[in-house]
Amino acid sequence: MLIKINEESIIKEVAARFRTERLRLGLSQYDVALLCSVTSRSVISWENGVKMPAHHLAELARHGFDVKFVLTAIKTEDGTHPNANVAFPPYKAAKIVELFDALNEHQQMELLAAAEEKLRINELTKRVNQLQELLSEKVPKP
Repeated sequence: MLIKINEESIIKEVAARFRTERLRLGLSQYDVALLCSVTSRSVISWENGVKMPAHHLAELARHGFDVKFVLTAIKTEDGTHPNANVAFPPYKAAKIVELFDALNEHQQMELLAAAEEKLRINELTKRVNQLQELLSEKVPKP
């Protein structure tokens, strides 16, 4: 009986750390479901203590999950994660495409125009900042 209680306790702790890690990465349950090709209901059940298949943990590790922390409560030593430098994880791209496809053609064109404008503004801002840095280096300070 003592072993059963301990096992249940461990499973609940792992489930809680799984949720903590998901939130640390800024992922919704739906995002995790997309990564693992399961339903959101499966992710909810994992966070409620239903055992998670190992191959899903392996998939999540490829997307930055600190699986060592989830399983052992010990964080990765250097604080980095395998895909910490991934600029745009695939599950986000899939979600964007899904949302974009749900728009009508006019809305799609407006969204693309707004995105292009935002990129132009970002590039101009970057250039202005570079020029300001150059000017501040060349102007002698009193």
